[in-house]
Amino acid sequence: MKSGFSLIELVIVIALIGVITGLMLPRLRKRETSVGQDFIVRLNAFVQEGAQAALQTSHAQTITFNFASNTIERSPEQGRMTMPSELEFTDIVINGESQLATGKVTKTFFYILPDGTAQEVRILFVDHEQEKLLPNSGNYELVLNPFTVQFKLL
Repeated sequence: MKSGFSLIELVIVIALIGVITGLMLPRLRKRETSVGQDFIVRLNAFVQEGAQAALQTSHAQTITFNFASNTIERSPEQGRMTMPSELEFTDIVINGESQLATGKVTKTFFYILPDGTAQEVRILFVDHEQEKLLPNSGNYELVLNPFTVQFKLL
């Protein structure tokens, strides 16, 4: 009796390794995120810092969208993040009221209360970078959960 592997056994093992490798490669590659998706992650982290500050200091935090300077500011706990220039905010709705309906608004804001909850906020924006790549895409609608103070993509 000869010891070793037959050709069929080797082919089966090599085929299995190929299939497993083929399934794993897409997961190992870094996925590119759009400007809009990156903004959502950064905005959620920024707002969460405000919620933590509100709980720790027992003072309301104000999140201000400053369209003139293209920033989002947090006060009284100082914080600032830049809004990407590729994004166009089509509306921000706070407690059911459209803030950008007049078209002349340079600032709008919402509160995070001392108990860590927030006002009802909905943000609509367009990612023009993504829209260039895929026409009819790049529209985002975010809704702030007032209890977890996290924006969710609709």
